[in-house]
Amino acid sequence: LAAEGHLGGTLDEPRLEARVDLAKVLAAGVPFGDGSGQVRLERGVLSVDSLRVGSFSANARLDLGQRLADVDATVAGLGLQEISPPLARLAGGEMDLQLAGSFPFDAPMGRLRVSSTGGGRGFVELGPRGVRVEVARPAVWRLEGELSRDDQGYAGEVGYAVESLRQLARDLAGFDVPVEGSLAGTAGVSLASSQPARIDGTVRELTVVVEGEEAHLERPFQFTVEGSRIELGSTTLVGEHASLTAGGVREADGRLRGRVDGQLPAALLELVWPATRPTGSVIVHTEIGGTDAQPRFAGTAEVKDGSLLVPGLPAPVSHVHGRFGLIPEAVRLDNVEFTLLGGSGQCTGQVALSPNVELDLAMRFNRLRWPLGSGLNPVLAGTARLVGPLSNLSLTGDATLQRTLYTRPLDLQRLIIEGVLAPVRARAVDSAPVAFNLGVEVPGTLELRTDLARLVARGDLRVVGTSAEPGVLGSLEALPGGELEASGIRYELVRGQVSFTDPQAIRPFLDILARTTIQGFEITVGLVGTLDRMTPSFTSNPPLPQWDIISLVSMGKRADEAGSAQAGTVASSFLTDQLTNAVASRARTLLDVDQLRVDPFGATESGDPTARLTVVKQLSRNWSVTVATNLTSNREEVVTSRVRLGPGLLLDAQRQADGSYSLELKWQHRY
Repeated sequence: LAAEGHLGGTLDEPRLEARVDLAKVLAAGVPFGDGSGQVRLERGVLSVDSLRVGSFSANARLDLGQRLADVDATVAGLGLQEISPPLARLAGGEMDLQLAGSFPFDAPMGRLRVSSTGGGRGFVELGPRGVRVEVARPAVWRLEGELSRDDQGYAGEVGYAVESLRQLARDLAGFDVPVEGSLAGTAGVSLASSQPARIDGTVRELTVVVEGEEAHLERPFQFTVEGSRIELGSTTLVGEHASLTAGGVREADGRLRGRVDGQLPAALLELVWPATRPTGSVIVHTEIGGTDAQPRFAGTAEVKDGSLLVPGLPAPVSHVHGRFGLIPEAVRLDNVEFTLLGGSGQCTGQVALSPNVELDLAMRFNRLRWPLGSGLNPVLAGTARLVGPLSNLSLTGDATLQRTLYTRPLDLQRLIIEGVLAPVRARAVDSAPVAFNLGVEVPGTLELRTDLARLVARGDLRVVGTSAEPGVLGSLEALPGGELEASGIRYELVRGQVSFTDPQAIRPFLDILARTTIQGFEITVGLVGTLDRMTPSFTSNPPLPQWDIISLVSMGKRADEAGSAQAGTVASSFLTDQLTNAVASRARTLLDVDQLRVDPFGATESGDPTARLTVVKQLSRNWSVTVATNLTSNREEVVTSRVRLGPGLLLDAQRQADGSYSLELKWQHRY
């Protein structure tokens, strides 16, 4: 305190007019800083005008003769953040205080109104014997009680209640926590002008709800708050499937020390690793250290039937069983078992928690079905490693494709249309894409069984790029014995290769050569290129003009047999396939068949135009039966039974429309 001014008058009636400067003002543990004001003493009346110290401002008049004080004071935007961030959040942000009234020295009376930016409100009423307090933050907490005055300050007992443990925990921890419930109790409060406020309390009722399970306080427990230091006595919560004993201290400088033991819901692990939505139960024995800004844990946690979200994975990791080591600033995993995408695996590594969450996890997995879109879910077994901070994860490893069956209804027209439209489609949105570098061996385990193709493929692939822009490198080739089908005509696959060369897209390059027999002509069809830019080739034996070959593969007859409307019929066939496929897809589900095709441009044995219906049923992996019939009154049915005896070896038995039978043994060998 420093003053500069003029002092005069007599000892009985002094006069004073001065400027007062104050520095490092501290009240009840709250720093207000520096300030100044004007002081005037005349005829026994002391006036303080324009006093400002930090957020505090006041005007006061003290009549020493009448022993009476008139005060008008405010504290605007009082921030508690520098003292205690949790206390500041509990108060609901910055506080406004207002005190006005006349206060006799012998029996001071008045009311202090309190409000905060977070909705807190109430009053502190000063009476002849002490103080009455009624303050609340609606839907979060409330506090009421009376403090008696003594020589040191004020002391007394107050009652309190917390209506939302979720909000209280958010205020104390600084982030959202998966806890709900309520509590109530009493506390002794001591306020002295030269010391921090002290609270000695007892929690008598406590209910906690996590993942729908409710736990209650086994017995009351004590706590102490002195300034920004908080001490929680040992407490035990008991629920139907969980129990927890905990206690600890938060020092004035933010340091933490405590211990937690018991079985509790895994959802509480979100306090350590947010945004993972963990479920299950955890048996935990751990000590707590560090600071409230960066807590540290040391101990063990055993997880039973847990699940959580891991960045970079397309589905939750479930059925987690195993022991976790809680070490300073990290969680260590040692052969923790899990299931993911229908498969199982084990995980070893650690999750660093400070200064940021960072993963270093090595995984072994088996029969994992990773979705690649378009109905393809390859079944994988192998090893992988997920490394990096959450904002820059990378997934590397090697896997083997286990037997994978692809049965999505598919036709050539749809493939071409999807290939043309693919470049203009929106890319996947991923705020933190995961980088891929995953090798995949395909040892003849990819089987396609669709309307378009029946084949088995082998090769080597590498998934690269990111989860937002995945790419594939490598190649696949079809094993001997594959078949293709287009426009109702079945082709034997002579050569089938698919290459991938774009590291930022899944863009297959096809090299296909297929052969069939139509009206005694051996037709060979080749397709080379990408889906949006494919070059076809047609040859026949005996040789035919290109247009005759195209007419044969699209309509089953040569151009001179189709007539002048042939060109329009070919185009119509392409378009109507899109319509009939939609109907056939629904019918396949209802009739329990593998393929159902409607060809509106067929013909009878006599050459009359008619629609043709073809039904295919796969009786086993290597045996299929095909029935083809026209839709006229004079049914002409062709029944074909095909048995795959081995790679490239087929046995076809056929009943023709005229009632004749044939049996063919086919062997395909690649030179």
